[in-house]
Amino acid sequence: MIFQIKKRKRKKNGKTVYSSTYSLYYRLGDMQSPRWLALKLTDKEAATAKALEFRKEYEAEVAGIIQPKAIRNGAESPIEDLINEYICDLKKRVKSSEGKTPKQSRTRLLRLVKECGWGKLADVTPDSFVKWRSKTQLAPKTLNHFLGEAVTFLNWITRQEKLLVNPLAKVSKLSEKGRETRVRRAFSDSELKRLLAASPSYRSIAYLTAARTGLRLGELASLKWADVSFDSKTPHILGRAATTKNSKDSRIPMTIQLERKLLRHRPDDWKPS
Repeated sequence: MIFQIKKRKRKKNGKTVYSSTYSLYYRLGDMQSPRWLALKLTDKEAATAKALEFRKEYEAEVAGIIQPKAIRNGAESPIEDLINEYICDLKKRVKSSEGKTPKQSRTRLLRLVKECGWGKLADVTPDSFVKWRSKTQLAPKTLNHFLGEAVTFLNWITRQEKLLVNPLAKVSKLSEKGRETRVRRAFSDSELKRLLAASPSYRSIAYLTAARTGLRLGELASLKWADVSFDSKTPHILGRAATTKNSKDSRIPMTIQLERKLLRHRPDDWKPS
């Protein structure tokens, strides 16, 4: 074990210069190598007291008497600040073509914070979430989306080492079977024909492409003329890896109807981009 309170030194213009404040040079327990901790105090007696307090806290953490300092600080952190950090990170990681957007995530999380009474991380409990869920009039599917959003956020917090475990990890989802407020289905051919006939051309071409390819909104919005192959053996639309949800290229064959409509829609001065 090493435990020394001293001033750090360095070379400056060939001379040894000491810092104005004390630091702790230590190696405790099974640490592989010694470390420095800046005590930021000029009085050695005060620096020693601070170092002893650090040692007491460290040994209590190792013994499991108290949680690590990062966890304790995280529990007291304003949860809205953590949401802002999470959303900033999410914007870097999530592609705009994916269904869930950072804006949607932020809206859901802030609603939970307000309606569940979560001021800080320590306020997030299974009981507070379940009580909120039991009182709200949202559909089961929507409530499951809120739970999934919160669990994903808290998993991110756990990876930042501000939580030991995700407090909502064991909250079960609601059953959605037979409780749908709106049953979704595909258009029939006659319904699709009526929609296309009633829509202006710039909309009908988008509706037809969506219906015949299955591309998502973000993927459709990212299409370029270079992605539409009319001259290959099997005319197709390329879903580029940069835009698809699974980050893989996909070639979607075009129906004859879609191929003809797209050819008519393409301007004479079209460019690949």
